[in-house]
Amino acid sequence: MAEMPNIQSRLGESAAEVWAARLMLEYDCREVLELAQRSEMPTLEQRVRYRRDQGYIAKILVQSVNRLFEGAGGRGIYDSSDLQRYHRDIHAATHHVGLTWDPKIQLYGQLRLGAAPDRMDV
Repeated sequence: MAEMPNIQSRLGESAAEVWAARLMLEYDCREVLELAQRSEMPTLEQRVRYRRDQGYIAKILVQSVNRLFEGAGGRGIYDSSDLQRYHRDIHAATHHVGLTWDPKIQLYGQLRLGAAPDRMDV
């Protein structure tokens, strides 16, 4: 598989997505820690952005794992393949309400368009 251009491309794109997700997560964590060090609470805008980012990170990680899983062919489905476990794990994790994309992006859109968020758990 290492010689197959489509597999090389899939791996490269997935690696870039994982890197971008990590940077986004690190940025948000750093911001939260800086606020905590100053004994400040995040603003509503920040909290909504954090929720958006969490959902987006989950979304791009699913895309990344799906791309690799689809490229693995029939081998990917066997229990002996680590990839099948990663595929199941990322899908299970992103079904958690805290990582569901649609509500997060709707909340962000509401706030950015000047509407009061319809959820108060942000």
